[in-house]
Amino acid sequence: TMTSYSTTRLLFVLFLSIYPQHILAIIMSSTEISPDRLKLSCIKWGIVGVGEVCEIKSGPGFYKAKHSLLQAVMRRTKSKAEDYARRHSVPQYYTEVEDLINDKNVDAIYVSTPPGLLGLGLNRVEIAQRIVNAGKPAYFEKPLARDAVESQKIVDLFKEANLRLYVAYYRRYMPKFKNVKENILNQNVIGDLTSIRLTLHQSNHINGRNHRWHYNKQVSGGGK
Repeated sequence: TMTSYSTTRLLFVLFLSIYPQHILAIIMSSTEISPDRLKLSCIKWGIVGVGEVCEIKSGPGFYKAKHSLLQAVMRRTKSKAEDYARRHSVPQYYTEVEDLINDKNVDAIYVSTPPGLLGLGLNRVEIAQRIVNAGKPAYFEKPLARDAVESQKIVDLFKEANLRLYVAYYRRYMPKFKNVKENILNQNVIGDLTSIRLTLHQSNHINGRNHRWHYNKQVSGGGK
């Protein structure tokens, strides 16, 4: 699927940034690379918050992509964390954010929790600070934070620590969006684009309880 392709491509870019020396060795070598060598050149991921988004769209991409391994997952409820780890063959699971971040076998962190607190006791900025303290790169599910101020704080944290930070805006690489950029915007078909105003209407009573955090401004930064 396009989502799996985008996730795989992003993971490869992350691999390039974290292990450039291994890629250089592979490119310069004229001999076949052994499976054992590739196994060592692998990003081991830890996921903070293995909820619904990690079941199909995000989680499996980390162990299906080449040079990528899902090493550990975290969820507040132990039974749910254990269940996810069992079903996805993940070696380690945790119920505390700090335990996953500080796992020495985890190279990089994927944060898939909502931007606000929602039971974790930590917002995205606080999670980012802990990841930076551990000296690890991170991949945040969109949105990065609840607002521009928090987003800038996260960006600054990683920039000052000289660590890689990525956000899951993969849709911009889908063909329909690339077509708009390359064949309409870049060609100045509609003139100079100065602003975009987008209004999304969704029925709260239909989406209901399954997506309640989206309508909680303290958690999502938007909503009511």
